[in-house]
Amino acid sequence: MSQCGSKVKNKKPMNLAQKKATFLDVASNELQRRCKEQGFGDSVAHDLEQMDELQCIIAKKIISDVLYNGRMGLLNVQSSLTVQPQAVTSHSCPNYKTTNKQLRSRNHRM
Repeated sequence: MSQCGSKVKNKKPMNLAQKKATFLDVASNELQRRCKEQGFGDSVAHDLEQMDELQCIIAKKIISDVLYNGRMGLLNVQSSLTVQPQAVTSHSCPNYKTTNKQLRSRNHRM
């Protein structure tokens, strides 16, 4: 018989109150762990919703790149982002239907 099998046999059966307490502890710990990251995710989602369509697309791409680099272990305290203002033209972003004139008028309304 394997050691795993013997450990399970020697375990005292839990009564219903013990099972509930164990379940609530596990659930509580999982919710607390998720809440830390979920709160940040909710904040990012809210900020993305406040952006115009093109800015949102670009922000999602940059966020995705940062997450990728982090998962690959490539980020460090010197990692940064440089933003260079550039006019969007139909040539630089062919799938985006908004013209520069529309973007300028949208920015003036804000």
